[in-house]
This record gives sequence, C-alpha cells and structure tokens, in this order.
Amino acid sequence: MKRPRRAAWAEMLDMMLPTALSSRLPRFVQRLLRIGPRHGIARGLAVYGRPGTRDGSIGAATALLQPRELTQWLADRNEPHGNTRDALAAIERRLDEAQADEQLSHMLGSEIALLLGQVLIATIDGARWAVWPNGHPVIRISRTDLDVTEISDAYLHQHGNPPTTIVDHYQTHRR
Repeated sequence: MKRPRRAAWAEMLDMMLPTALSSRLPRFVQRLLRIGPRHGIARGLAVYGRPGTRDGSIGAATALLQPRELTQWLADRNEPHGNTRDALAAIERRLDEAQADEQLSHMLGSEIALLLGQVLIATIDGARWAVWPNGHPVIRISRTDLDVTEISDAYLHQHGNPPTTIVDHYQTHRR
C-alpha cells in the first residue's frame, strides 16, 4: 500500500515550526497536519525499509541498532561493555575522553542513543524498538515513545539528564 505524499504546505510548516513547539502540540493535531517529530526528516538516526510488523516495531538484534563502535571503544579501555547500565555509567565517567577521540566523537550521540535503547530493552519488561513514520527509531515502553536520540543529544550538548538517570527512572516507575 502506497503512502500518500505529504502536501507541500505540511512540509513547509514542519520546517518552519521549531521541534520544541511542534512536539508540544496535541498528538491529534500533529497527526492531522503531519508535522512534529514523527514526520518530516528523521533526526540523528533513520531506519528505512519494511519494519516487519504493522505497529512499527523492529527487533532489538537488528545490526543497525547495535552500538558496535562504542562497545568496542569501552572494551579497549577495559570498561564494562554490552547492554548493561554499567556500560552507560562507564561512558558517563569517560565522556571527555570519548569526545576527544577522533574515531568516536563524530558518532558519539548516535552510539550513546543506541546503547541507551538496548539497555532499556534489556532491563525493562515490554520495552522494544519502534520506528516512527519518518524512519526515526524510538523505544516504546507501554504507550510511551522514548526518543533516545533526543535524550542523548540533550545530554551531550545541553547538559541534559545522564542516560543512567533515564534507565533508573524507568526501572523505578515500572515496578
């Protein structure tokens, strides 16, 4: 089934409205106008192709969703690595070193986002990867879509909450 093309005015509106504003609009308005973070250009990461199921979920074992570079970087420094909270804590401890590393720094935000997503899936029952209509991967926990790319970028560039805080928050509220 072919998806209808967005009207030119919807694309212009999506480009002109800042994400901070469009994401605060009620969900039904975003769907009606096809604007907001679920539509338009995917931010940070994009998954294209057939997601496999009708609800947009995608398998956690998909190679595209594995933070291989970050995992290898942590392993090379004898830090905990894998899909654990300890790996997130290790990258938080060594963040300055990771940002200074020429091999890793340009992809650090995406790699931290992928690791955060994998840790949430490994530690929280019912958490899974989902893909928004624009190809942007998010973590779906019950009815909440958690944009791990946005969380990672806020942590790196705007002094947002550390990824371990996000994991702790969802672990305590899911019990």
